[in-house]
Amino acid sequence: MAIAEDRISELPTEIILMILSMLTIREAARTSVLSRRWRSSWTSIPALNFVPDTAYSYSCHWANIVDSVLSRHRGPISAFRLDRIIWCSCEDIDRWLSIVSSRGIEDLAIDFYDQYLPYKVHPSFFSCSSLVSIDLTSCKLEMPTDFEGFKFLKFLSLKTVALTDTILQTIVSMSENLEDLTLIDCEGLRNIKIISTSLLNFHLFGVFSELDLSGSLNIKDLFINWDDDGNGVWPLRQIINGLTKLESLSVTGFRLYIFCPGELAIWNFRLDWNAHSYQQIGLIL
Repeated sequence: MAIAEDRISELPTEIILMILSMLTIREAARTSVLSRRWRSSWTSIPALNFVPDTAYSYSCHWANIVDSVLSRHRGPISAFRLDRIIWCSCEDIDRWLSIVSSRGIEDLAIDFYDQYLPYKVHPSFFSCSSLVSIDLTSCKLEMPTDFEGFKFLKFLSLKTVALTDTILQTIVSMSENLEDLTLIDCEGLRNIKIISTSLLNFHLFGVFSELDLSGSLNIKDLFINWDDDGNGVWPLRQIINGLTKLESLSVTGFRLYIFCPGELAIWNFRLDWNAHSYQQIGLIL
């Protein structure tokens, strides 16, 4: 009887790793049964996506699984994603960050999930100079004094992250290639000042007192969802003053002054706004 040809094993290594990188780490490990070459290939994939199913997301064994994968992994780790991790402790994530910070990490995503107890990000995070994309949810940032910036960072997304105005301004200003910034319901931000000549897209959701974009005049896409903090209103005209490259503008909120629509003739952009009643929208004429 002729032996079946194992064509899966003949795939180029880069193709195998590309396929495995698109899977969660549990799915990647299960491919070991496909062929002899795939049995250990998952230990070399550059992207580690830890996305637990319902059973494992509540399991105390999940931290052991991550530890086991990292201890067996060979080579660089370009992407590390912890999604909906609610059982692991802060010490667990500290340990994992310390490992991946020295493995050429470019894409980092942490969703600590437990919004009542945010994860205080380990200082090793700020030494990941190779980072291109950062996505943090339910975390807390405290910047070390020796922070030297993220010189390759292009995408920064912070959701329900606790940080100060100064920390945000420092991270943005010391990320010279930052193009996309998203802030959603971040605690501690009051007087937001964004200084970045490279920034093209800025999406902001939450409660704050002041927004200064005078140092980011190359923004093309601006989305503002401004919740009422009880301190009155803020003129939109002042916020977008000087943003001559603006192409898309979306505004939602409770108490906003919208500049006169007739002034839009010199630019090409879209303006949307939402409010609960017409009385909550004022026009500066």
